[in-house]
Amino acid sequence: MAAGIDPQFVAKLQTMVREEQSVALALRTLFDALPPIQGRKTTLLEYAKTAFGLSLSETAPIAGWEVDGTGEISDGQLDDLVMPAIANRRSNRDLE
Repeated sequence: MAAGIDPQFVAKLQTMVREEQSVALALRTLFDALPPIQGRKTTLLEYAKTAFGLSLSETAPIAGWEVDGTGEISDGQLDDLVMPAIANRRSNRDLE
């Protein structure tokens, strides 16, 4: 696991997605739990990569998404773009 990544947050993301909650909601929950530090977007990318075994290119849509809904990518678009990669990984291994 990457340095600075909290296993409890990883487990929370995995559980939320396993329970069929949206990627946007899972990331918003994580964002709200993180301390207000610079670079939270990069941190969200790292958590998504770690929690779901995604590549940087598979997490790229997160860069265009904003927690407050003002990003170039909406919550629905984020789910449409990222969930297939998560589902593919889940079919290859069970999320722990």
